[in-house]
Parts: sequence; C-alpha cells; structure tokens
Amino acid sequence: MTEIRGRTGDRKTATIELDGETITFEVKPGFLSGKEHVETIKLDEVKSIETGTGVKPYKDAQWAHISHNRGSIEFFTDNKDPLIELLSSVSQFLDDRARHLAENEAAFLSIRGAHMALIVLNLDLIDSLLRLVMLLEGPVRWDYLEAELVQVEGIVIDRVNLQGLKPSTFTTKMLRNGVERRLPWTIKQEIHDTLSIVSQEASERSKNLVKWFPSDLHGLFVDMYMTLWNYQLAPITGIEPVDEAKNSQLILNNLHRAVVDYSDEETIDVPVIGKIEPAQIRARLYMWTELLIESKFSLDKE
Repeated sequence: MTEIRGRTGDRKTATIELDGETITFEVKPGFLSGKEHVETIKLDEVKSIETGTGVKPYKDAQWAHISHNRGSIEFFTDNKDPLIELLSSVSQFLDDRARHLAENEAAFLSIRGAHMALIVLNLDLIDSLLRLVMLLEGPVRWDYLEAELVQVEGIVIDRVNLQGLKPSTFTTKMLRNGVERRLPWTIKQEIHDTLSIVSQEASERSKNLVKWFPSDLHGLFVDMYMTLWNYQLAPITGIEPVDEAKNSQLILNNLHRAVVDYSDEETIDVPVIGKIEPAQIRARLYMWTELLIESKFSLDKE
C-alpha cells in the first residue's frame, strides 16, 4: 500500500505504510528537533486497533490508534480512505489470526484430552490388574477378587469407548472365567497377557509423532508405573529389581522432564527411587497426569 501522510497526536508530521505484514510508522523531524523516528511493527505484534473521527486535536481527520507488543502509535490524516483500507487489512489479519488460534486451541484440547485419558486409563488398568495379583497371595478372598475384576471390566469398556483414539482391544472373558472357577494360574496368565498388550501399545504410540502431544509420555508412564509395581510385588514374586535401579531412575527422570516441558510447571520435583516408597511415587505420577490434563495451550506445543 502507498505511504499515507498525516500527523501524530502531538502535532508532528508523520507517515504510515503497510507493506506485506509490516507497518512502518515514521515521524519526520521538525524545526525544533532534527530527530527522525521510524518504527516498524510486524502484524503478529499488533494487539488491537481503533479508528474514527472526532478525536482531538484533529477532530475532522481520520484517527487511528494501534497497540502492539512494544507500545502504541497514534496517527491522524485527512486522507481517510487509504487509512481505512490499511486498517481494514490489519483487522482482517487479526481476525484470521484469532480464528487460526481458536482452531489450533480446539485441536490441542481434543488431542491432549484423548491421549491423557488413555494414559490415565492405562494406569488405572495396571493398578487393578496387579491388585488382583496381590489378592491371590495368602488366604484368597474371592469376593475381593470379584469386586476388583468388576473394576477391570469397567476400565476396559472405558478404553473401548474412548473418543479420538483407537486403543488396543482385549477381552476379559478368560479372566472372569478364572475368577469364577477359582483358577489362580489362569488369572495370572491373563493378567500377564493383558499387561503385555498395554505395554506394547504404549511403546508403539511413543514411536509415532503426534501433533499437540508428546507421544513418548505413553511409554514413559506405562514403563515407569509397571516398574514401580515390580518393586512393590518383589516380596511376592521373589524378584528384586535391584539391577534395574539405574535404568528405572533414568526413565523416571525422562518422564519428569517431559511432564515439566509440556505442563510448563517448573516446580515439580523428581522422586528418587529407593528413598521413597514405590506406592508413593505411583501416587506422584497420578499428580503429574493432573498437571498435564490442565496444561495450557501454546503454539510451541504443536
């Protein structure tokens, strides 16, 4: 667009021009001041625009006020139509930007919600399945196992009905058959197979780049959560995961870093395995999922 001549609010001669996505505002030197002021404003920096007539000190002129990230400019001109056209172009850019941001934010919320829902459901499922293992030790209270099995079945249904994703599906018929027929070995085998499916799926999801969501969170959460359960089940299984301590802490550190980056919550402490009970660290991981669910929208997260 061509340069538009006019004045500033303090009566200095000035020009304004829009070239592509850059506004150039130039204040000419006056008789008492030899200083020229040139300000360039990218349209991405513009926060708002106002225009009209009847504004002092030039009530008959077209007035424009443009606020941007570094301040604001005020301009008056008798050449009204070109200024109105310039401001219309800026306004269109702002409208397009707002619509683009709204669309991206909606996509971010939808994708974040679906993936975090799956992660939480997977943690819930791991909890319920491994509580079944614990309930099989010692004198078995089958009524307790049946109640926990109902929890497992509910979580599996919730996974199937999850909107936006297609989680792996599996049946709990054999697991229920094992509980109803009081077959501990069958129950443990079904739990093992189901956990293998959940772990494999989380690992596969971690390899696929996803817009608006760090996909590696799937594998990190599931791997860490199952490792913490391994520590807790060691007295039952007789397998003490001592050799895994360094690797487990590394996974936890990586998970912590991913949570901090996505949630923008810098004050999260990373637990140290061996100094805090595994069950307490698992509870901490659930707190991390809440932070991720509440993470703020940002274009940087695309």
